[in-house]
Amino acid sequence: EAMKKVVSTAGDTDYISIIYVVKSNKLVGYLKLKTLIVARADEKIKDIMETRLIYAHPTDDKEEVAHLMQDYGNSSLPIVDENMHLVGILTHDDLMDIVASERSEDYAKFAGLIDGEIDLERDTLVDSVKQRLPWLSLLLLLSMLTTLIMSLFEGDMTFSEGAIQLSTKLAIYLPLILDMSGNAGTQSLAVMIRYLTTSKKELAKKAIRKYLLREIGTGIVQGVSIGILIVIIIIVSNWIVSGTLFEYRSVVTALVTGTAVMVALMVSTLLGALIPLVLNKFKIDPAVASGPFITTIADIITLTLYYSISLAILLPLYA
Repeated sequence: EAMKKVVSTAGDTDYISIIYVVKSNKLVGYLKLKTLIVARADEKIKDIMETRLIYAHPTDDKEEVAHLMQDYGNSSLPIVDENMHLVGILTHDDLMDIVASERSEDYAKFAGLIDGEIDLERDTLVDSVKQRLPWLSLLLLLSMLTTLIMSLFEGDMTFSEGAIQLSTKLAIYLPLILDMSGNAGTQSLAVMIRYLTTSKKELAKKAIRKYLLREIGTGIVQGVSIGILIVIIIIVSNWIVSGTLFEYRSVVTALVTGTAVMVALMVSTLLGALIPLVLNKFKIDPAVASGPFITTIADIITLTLYYSISLAILLPLYA
């Protein structure tokens, strides 16, 4: 009888891979179409159906429901009300739509758009400006700190010809250090946001500690590796330009620059992991901390570390 019912309704049904069983309008179980096909004719539905139900409610967050489907590997998910009445079914196609929508929203937030939506047909020029201008204004204020930091070091970098020569050398490697710092912070940020968005709302302190320790370790290994590589590159480039392989000031400059890169990568990696956690603690979507925001913060800290370390060690050699 069940098979006849399925055959009679198959033409009007988009999805029949999983058949849900109801009793008195309440969901009591489910079975796969394959199970129904291979079952004996004298078997009852109650004997072959699964009663361990995974379900969601109409008011549940769609992204959490999508993650629920992925976690249990279900090709569909029943939607029930508070009385376990079946009110709908979420299929694999619906899941794909939710994932695509979530990805688009994350891209928008990564770009700093407040409402997290991109609609080329609906959004006007004014809408685009309203979405982007607040974050750009905030980043402008943060970037002013970079200018302030540079002005604080200006006196030390211009009081003598040697200091001016040192400031020129430092400026050569500054874009490299800032880029590496920003890239390391963005990588760590992406990993932490991915962890937060795929985990439950209430995060275990032990799990957070584990991820933070891993990111700190990653920052140390990356910092040391890139720092050593930077030292080699600077020494070789100076050798090509000057013809002297181990000129004292050049070697010290390479070591200081490599050390600054190493510290900058460590700090940026830690920042990339911490900022999403802080925002998540204050119930703010961690995706809004992405991209330009973490890069600007990393630039401020990296710039301060780079010039502080360099001037403390190298300035006496050039004075």
